[in-house]
Amino acid sequence: MKKRGFTLVELLVYVGLLAVLLVGIVNSMLILTDAYRTVSTARKVESSAITLMDRIMREAKRSTGISAGAFDVQNGSVTLQTGSSTNPSLVFYVQNGRVFITDDSDSSPLTDSSVVVESMIFSRYPVYNVQFATSSVLLKVDFTINSGSSTPNFMSRSFYGSAILRGSYDFRP
Repeated sequence: MKKRGFTLVELLVYVGLLAVLLVGIVNSMLILTDAYRTVSTARKVESSAITLMDRIMREAKRSTGISAGAFDVQNGSVTLQTGSSTNPSLVFYVQNGRVFITDDSDSSPLTDSSVVVESMIFSRYPVYNVQFATSSVLLKVDFTINSGSSTPNFMSRSFYGSAILRGSYDFRP
């Protein structure tokens, strides 16, 4: 009885098939890793933007007025009057690529440390209601957030919103 092994041609065919299979698996893993990084980056940018916009709009709608601010400049700031005796004002400002809120002399960041706020522009517009002969204040905010890294998955998005300060108007029918 003869023992038969692989011939050289068979061995080369098997090694070639294994090499093609391994290249396909490695390529799939690289594509999946890149997709994960892209989704993760987008999630961080969106999450920071939602948190930031929600807080600014909520506080603006509650406030009685604007006491100070650097308006229509690249990295502006705004000071909102809260009408509270314990905490009379809130300040939103950009420092080192992050947005902070100062509440009763306590500053806390509103954006994730892994993202960078490129620009934040506050604008203030007077709004006049002819029907009720009242005026109010509209606060508009535009900001651009990027992923903070120069990797191939770099992402930059712009967001904007506006709110009428609730305490700045009264209806007189």
